[in-house]
Amino acid sequence: MTPTTINPAQRGYGITYHLHATNYCPGCGHAHWYIGRATAECAFCNTVLPLGTTESRDRNYVLAS
Repeated sequence: MTPTTINPAQRGYGITYHLHATNYCPGCGHAHWYIGRATAECAFCNTVLPLGTTESRDRNYVLAS
């Protein structure tokens, strides 16, 4: 098996959920979401999208060292 090179520019359009923006579901068009740690789930049709940002929702969050 030969190794293949992955080019992100050739992956195509990637739909993600963006915090602090109005996000419409690609499955049903509604804008009501359940937000988790890594994904957002549409409350109407259960479509799941990955979160598009890595920013913490709690700005006062501090990692314990």
